[in-house]
Amino acid sequence: MRRFIDKADVQIKNEIERLIAGECIENEISLELTYDELDKSIENLWSVLFTTGYLTHQGRTESGKYRLTIPNREIKNLFIKKIREL
Repeated sequence: MRRFIDKADVQIKNEIERLIAGECIENEISLELTYDELDKSIENLWSVLFTTGYLTHQGRTESGKYRLTIPNREIKNLFIKKIREL
């Protein structure tokens, strides 16, 4: 997670802040992401966080994007800790 956050632009950091605030963000998810593809795009961050359980989804949009949220307090605290390290 740290290596993605280090590469994060303002938009990604804003989305992480929204998640910490308890909001939902909408992003595309690739469930078939391979290890070699992880670093090809910062947008893969959402797929990694979703498939590893750091994010959960609250349904999908009409366009097929996932509505992502932080699943519990422990993971929320982990996000806060990682953001503070920036």
